[in-house]
Amino acid sequence: MPRKYDLIVQLSEDTASKISSSPAQFVSFLGTAASNYKYGFEDQLLIFAQKKNAVACAEIETWNKLGRWVNKGTKGIALLVDGTQYRLRYVFDISDTNSYYGHNVRLWNYDDRFKGQVTDALENSFGEIEHKARFEGAVINIAEQVVDDNISDYLEQLSEVTAGSALGSYAPESIEKEFRYLLTNSVAYAVLLRCGIDTTKIYSIDDFSSITDFNTPETLSVIGNATSDISEMILREIEVTVRAAEKEELENRTFAQTNELSDNETERSDDYGTDVQTDGGLSSSGSENPGESEDREIRDASQGLSEESEESDIHGDDDLRETERSSGTDRPRSDGGGGEADRSVGAETWSDRADEENRSDEVDRDDELAEGVGGGDGTRRTHLQLSGHDFDVRSEIPYYYAPDEKNELLRNCTALKNHRKEIAAFFEVNDDRKERGDFIKSFFDETFVEHILENGERVGYRAYDDLLHVWHGSYLSRDKEDFIPWWRVASFIQGQMLLDTWLTPEEKGLISADGQLKLIEDSFTEKKSEFALPQAAIDYVLTRGSGVSQGKMRIYEQFGKQESAEKNIAFLKNEYGTGGYTNPIPESGYWEQHDGKGIELKKGDTKVLLTWNKVAKRIGELIAADRYLNNAEKAAYPEYLAEKEERERRYQFAGSLISLVDDFNDYESQIDNDVVMIDRYKAREYASLFGQGERMIRGYGNYPDEYVLPALRDILNRVISENTHLSERARELLDGLSGEIAKPFELTE
Repeated sequence: MPRKYDLIVQLSEDTASKISSSPAQFVSFLGTAASNYKYGFEDQLLIFAQKKNAVACAEIETWNKLGRWVNKGTKGIALLVDGTQYRLRYVFDISDTNSYYGHNVRLWNYDDRFKGQVTDALENSFGEIEHKARFEGAVINIAEQVVDDNISDYLEQLSEVTAGSALGSYAPESIEKEFRYLLTNSVAYAVLLRCGIDTTKIYSIDDFSSITDFNTPETLSVIGNATSDISEMILREIEVTVRAAEKEELENRTFAQTNELSDNETERSDDYGTDVQTDGGLSSSGSENPGESEDREIRDASQGLSEESEESDIHGDDDLRETERSSGTDRPRSDGGGGEADRSVGAETWSDRADEENRSDEVDRDDELAEGVGGGDGTRRTHLQLSGHDFDVRSEIPYYYAPDEKNELLRNCTALKNHRKEIAAFFEVNDDRKERGDFIKSFFDETFVEHILENGERVGYRAYDDLLHVWHGSYLSRDKEDFIPWWRVASFIQGQMLLDTWLTPEEKGLISADGQLKLIEDSFTEKKSEFALPQAAIDYVLTRGSGVSQGKMRIYEQFGKQESAEKNIAFLKNEYGTGGYTNPIPESGYWEQHDGKGIELKKGDTKVLLTWNKVAKRIGELIAADRYLNNAEKAAYPEYLAEKEERERRYQFAGSLISLVDDFNDYESQIDNDVVMIDRYKAREYASLFGQGERMIRGYGNYPDEYVLPALRDILNRVISENTHLSERARELLDGLSGEIAKPFELTE
């Protein structure tokens, strides 16, 4: 059985024990369950265990479809796959994704202005509401009704599993009364909490105290699934109603604004609703010359605007339409790079760009390369405006994905095409992504530029101080767009360098030996034919590590043991487990998937499978060549080993303490002295947190924070005070808590 699967199963069982033994923990769990109400009880348990503050979880493919991407290094929330053995799936909370594409996922929120619509919808679905004056009362009333409608099925399930639990000694009518009360409170609490209601004014921990009677996995599963099922029924109804109400409000506002437009504005919209097709003007996304790769410059829309206009909206349609109307007045301009024409649209002349043209020619010379690598020509930098783009506000124009098209645009655009080898050399000696991004930015000015790709599609870009705006089609009628921070622009170029597509063969021959992409020994040439990807790209993926916290350090440590290839392969399979992520090669559109077969890199019809024996062999070669860890990781490795040793000592102590508590409780039970027995679940929780390096348990409501070290000492002193054959073992453990192992946990003023 895979090790990770075992750990997650154990985590689920431990979490179930934790919430069934503590009303405060159960209430905390309900908070997580309320936010993730579309998941089943078993999934909610594991989400609570691994990220209790999660508010919206989804698999990585779902986030990608929504235009959001999982943050680098994020550890997924492992969930058990239903109906299969030994399989896990991973989800990620929205807080672990980024929205630098401008795609914000809006979660629904209840507001009192929707109270009438929501209560009407709940009445229509579940029955008449008696207490409609306050929303809280309406929800509690609905919870009571829905529980009453569905309780018989759950009670039947419960009656079959009460044996061995605290409920086993209760009469059936008492079980029903307790189950109904706890279920109704749990459902109402979860629904109210998800709707943003302050539940502390309605419920106390005591309202959930009977959860401790559901102290077996089977009984907890019944109350947990019942709460999850019924809460979801109610919350889905509220969600649908709230979203419909919000949509109606938006449509009403839009209709009102539309009626306020003047006749003049309406006429103008009709005149310029399509692209102008005249010579020199802006055209549609297609091209009359598909094979021609050309850039055309569009007059900067900010020229001639007042200071107030620049600070408000420099993308106004009126300004760009004016630009379009004045097009065709300039002669074509040659970029000197191969006869391709950059056509200017607007009245801009090129005298202000002559200096930059001359500088570009100078930088292209090999004898100027060293200066470029040192940080670029400072005089080349131009002042760029800030874009004013808000990445947390979703754009009305769809997101422009197409990594291949964006890579081609960057590789061949006017701003960069004559500086590719200079950029490659700079990247070889500067690995800081911000420095790389700033270096790339220095080649751009504020001109709007359109470019024809090799497939005939029209794209364009405009540089700002904080990002590069790219779009598909003609600017005025663009159908897709992306706002790319400069560090990400650098990532696009890094990905092309790894895939060996950034430089032409002629350009590669012009870079000095120190600046070329390095290969390891002659084996690179031998291996290169095995895969459809360059070795540099494969090595980049391998040197990322397993994607699990400290995984790369563990791999390096394992290979340092000089064990057999079989043991290294088995270690890698276990360390990587099953999972995947996007863009293992930066901004390439590739997908990485790892499982029992190995590591697969795929994109379209291209698939590269790195079997585990090849992965193990290659990692060994990289380590031997001192290329697996980077300099920062090498410096951090001794600290990793020291922390690992400390963690192992703590876990060893935790295991000894749990064993002592189990023996102590067993002995006291045999002599009918149950009153002194120690809460086994609490002891395990303290010991586990100690092993993990946590100093305290956060309290909830009236329950204060608890510090781990005093709690452990209290447990040991209780064993010692009973003066049994176990007291000496307890003293030895207590002495251990006076040494170095306990120093980080001592309370400080």
